[in-house]
Amino acid sequence: GELAKCTKLVNLDTADEPLEDILYEVLAGTGFTYRIEDRTIIIIPVESDATVSVTGRVFDASEGQPVPGVSVYVEGTMTGTFTDGDGYFSLDLPAHGCEVTFSSVGYETRSETFTGRNARDFGRISLRQPWK
Repeated sequence: GELAKCTKLVNLDTADEPLEDILYEVLAGTGFTYRIEDRTIIIIPVESDATVSVTGRVFDASEGQPVPGVSVYVEGTMTGTFTDGDGYFSLDLPAHGCEVTFSSVGYETRSETFTGRNARDFGRISLRQPWK
């Protein structure tokens, strides 16, 4: 079936890592996720239309001020939004993960990997001005 098509090779240093983190790293970008039932790990396909609502705020890295009008979008798709006047954004991202790009005139473009489980990492995004 589908799992047989997954040929991702992974090398991890897993000392002192929680099992959930290890499974996430192994399955990232494969289109599969897992659930644990009665001490058994079950690998399952990610629902392709499942999303995670992510909210955050974009700041100027040197000034610390919110940046309005930043384009926030999922790479390779038409899914995106702009930050509001106070630098806030909200976007539904695919639960299986994606690359999210932040771009604005006068700032370096920044891409971040959304894993499906790291929505908190998007709470505060800093953009740098190339000349500072």
